[in-house]
Amino acid sequence: MTWPPRPPRSPLMARELALVASLVLAWSVRADAQTSRADFPVTNGTVNVQLLSGSTLYVGGSFGYIGSQSGGGVPLDSVSGSPVAGFPRVNGIVSAVAADGAGGWYIGGLFNSVNGFPRANLAHVLADYTLAPWNPGADGQVYALAAGGGVVYAGGAFSGAGGAVRARIAAIDSASGAATAWNP
Repeated sequence: MTWPPRPPRSPLMARELALVASLVLAWSVRADAQTSRADFPVTNGTVNVQLLSGSTLYVGGSFGYIGSQSGGGVPLDSVSGSPVAGFPRVNGIVSAVAADGAGGWYIGGLFNSVNGFPRANLAHVLADYTLAPWNPGADGQVYALAAGGGVVYAGGAFSGAGGAVRARIAAIDSASGAATAWNP
């Protein structure tokens, strides 16, 4: 027995201490649950069950394919149907593509990075599959793209693109990434 005797703890006090301890631990532990690993296979449907037996993981569910991640957009070889190697991984959804006239593509959609580089819903992939420095950004999803005459036209659910206020449609300089004066 200790002196002076401690007052007995109530169940409510114990719960409060447990809550405080769990909040402290939650803030101090780094969570990677939402980090995508490019080297980890993915399914094209829902995983319902997993069982590890030795070094083999058995997976069951409502899917028809398990394979490597391609990202939200990837060109396919027209003969084999396989993804073309080396295309930069898009972290999100690609909704629109427009040829750049030099063998590359402008892509638009709802994504936050391409090949690990920040890109807000608009990007330019060159013919050699490298990411161009062109980075106009759009603050909402891009659904349509057209390119020509040194201008990339974008349409979508955005209120700003190319560094300017643009409601749902924008003309963006294909070299600088800045919005043009055109603002319908």
